[in-house]
Amino acid sequence: MNIYDECESDGIVFKKNSSTHGGVYCSECPFCGGDDRFVIWPNEKNGGRYWCRKCERKGDLIQYLRDFREMTFIDACDYSGYKHLLNRHSGNYKPKKLKKTAVWEPVEVKYPTNHWQEKALAFVKFTIDTLWHYDEGLEIQDWLNKKRCLNDNTIKEFQFGFLHQQYYRERDTWGLEKVKNEDGSNRKLFLPPGLVIPFTDYGDVLRLRIRRPAGESPKYYIVPGSSMHPFFIGYHSCKEAIVVESELDAILLSQELKGEVLIIALGAVKIRPDKRLTAALAKINHILIALDNDEVCNKEYNNFWKINFTRSIQHNIPDGYGTDPTEAMLIILELHHWYLIGVVGF
Repeated sequence: MNIYDECESDGIVFKKNSSTHGGVYCSECPFCGGDDRFVIWPNEKNGGRYWCRKCERKGDLIQYLRDFREMTFIDACDYSGYKHLLNRHSGNYKPKKLKKTAVWEPVEVKYPTNHWQEKALAFVKFTIDTLWHYDEGLEIQDWLNKKRCLNDNTIKEFQFGFLHQQYYRERDTWGLEKVKNEDGSNRKLFLPPGLVIPFTDYGDVLRLRIRRPAGESPKYYIVPGSSMHPFFIGYHSCKEAIVVESELDAILLSQELKGEVLIIALGAVKIRPDKRLTAALAKINHILIALDNDEVCNKEYNNFWKINFTRSIQHNIPDGYGTDPTEAMLIILELHHWYLIGVVGF
């Protein structure tokens, strides 16, 4: 396992920049969006290392898993296989402090290539058919109904699908750059089984996220070539906004609030709004920040949202109702009422 493999499973697409040090690759930064500023060295020790020349985030594979996937240090060591680092740090590991950047600046939206979108659209259609016509797909429907509180109309509207088995495809058939394995063979594009959650905008497929079966890691796999910009529902004419972490939570809120609100799902708490969403948020009356109710998300509100969006307010799920909108609804919290309390609270 190295940092190239893990970044790719998170949807990050690299271009080879140099063959020195066993290979140097660059991409758009998954944290700040800096164009070709994110550099990785997969063959360095401890699974490789990364560095963004813009936001100054840097570290090894363990630090990447902590930064992007929000794993604990112990979990990151266990997942990556680098358990020897646990003894070195004796449980007292602390990530390196980042240099403070002067001002946060949103980045332009980057769309997948037309070739990739054509393949992704065909893939979505195939997985929709599998969801509704295979026995395993019926089990996924039942899970979406009972565990995620989504009705069948919502499942169809957001084009959920189900991939019943894993597939491997040549990368260039999806318009992706060829990548070599260590043995010199061409690396295949991996499409794992699971619930397919597409992010579409006016019919264009921007991202394919696959929620894998329980026990598989990473839990969410982003098909390489996808756009990494935040998922959103409702863009024009909305006067209120809610920011959550999970796309499934965003879709549930859209179902329950019936189009009244711009809903943004970051995917990970450290993902930032792009220029388009930043412009939309500037016209919003109230921005409710409803990230998961934990220490990491609370810190993100104080360190980013409160500073850069003065109309934002932290609006966590109430104590006793879980940490996110779906858990709250399962415990019978009326989400529309919760939303209205947040707006009135301004």
